[in-house]
Amino acid sequence: MTEYLRTAAHPSNTTAPHAIRHSPSPLKRAWRRFKQHRLGYWSLILFVGLFVFSLCGEVISNDRPLVVKYHGTWYFPIVKTYPETAFGGDFPTPTDYLDPYIRDKFKEPGSFAIFPPNPYSYETLNYFSKEPNPAPPSAENWLGTDDLGRDILSRILNGAGTSALAPLLVVLGSTVLGALVGVLAAWFGGAVDWILARLIDVVFAIPGLVLAVLAVAMFGKGVVAPVVALAIAYLPISARLIRTAALVELGKPYFEALRVQGVGRLAIWFRHLVPALLPVLLAQATVGFGYAMVDLAAISYLGLGQQPPTADWGVMIAVGQSSILAGHPEQSLFAALLVLLTVLAMNVLGARASTWAEGRNR
Repeated sequence: MTEYLRTAAHPSNTTAPHAIRHSPSPLKRAWRRFKQHRLGYWSLILFVGLFVFSLCGEVISNDRPLVVKYHGTWYFPIVKTYPETAFGGDFPTPTDYLDPYIRDKFKEPGSFAIFPPNPYSYETLNYFSKEPNPAPPSAENWLGTDDLGRDILSRILNGAGTSALAPLLVVLGSTVLGALVGVLAAWFGGAVDWILARLIDVVFAIPGLVLAVLAVAMFGKGVVAPVVALAIAYLPISARLIRTAALVELGKPYFEALRVQGVGRLAIWFRHLVPALLPVLLAQATVGFGYAMVDLAAISYLGLGQQPPTADWGVMIAVGQSSILAGHPEQSLFAALLVLLTVLAMNVLGARASTWAEGRNR
């Protein structure tokens, strides 16, 4: 009886025998399934980490201190250039913070300097190094130096942004435009489908590398022309895949029901068709990223893409090949391994991401 009165006075203490439990959303369920695939999950971590390191490259690897306190005055060389005279030097030229004389100045009472973990920039020439160039990995240069004495780790970090961002732009352009062409061909059919199919066949007949070389010949060396050319070259693959997948989806009964109910075309596309095509888009985008990265590295290796002293991974492989016969394969080896690991990670991620997208649509 006492227990009954206590329960009646405090109904919150009781637990309803048939309490409603809200199940997780389809997005959360799909994310849980994705995390269960450890290889795909760690591939995502690797790829995200690559971009984080590339964005923070100036803080991780730089020949300028992050902050300096010299004789009671604070300086921030990471964002501003100071002359040598500001730290007791004799010349009004930009300070070389690797100079032992400047380093000794920072050790004076009341003075100090905080350097990045790797105190070298991608274009730093260390004139005070005790090792001949190219140098093997050491405590001073974690991955060694190239034939000019530049730190390989700093060049890899600096080149990560360009080497990974350019393929992303290729994939983004080819996937978005290819999806648009494929959906238009599947939706309208007839003459529109025939014309778009013939245009796709024409573009598909031109290899991507050949089209990139032609673009470089017309617009000059650099990264813009190859990116645009490869995006156009990869467009037919995305368009064909999306057209086939869209025809399958549009043939299902619920799309006909949406048309009968008077649902607008754009609403059908973006609320129903695009989510249904998402697994195909993700799979094609990740596979295309691998091809784009390899092709852009090949273009830079041939000297048609990024130009020295830019720290592009393809450029590093090309420049470092002269040191292989000398017994110092570090520059080409590390850059080539990063290209290989990134491509493998994206392929594994794509296989898992397409499964995640399928689960999200359920």
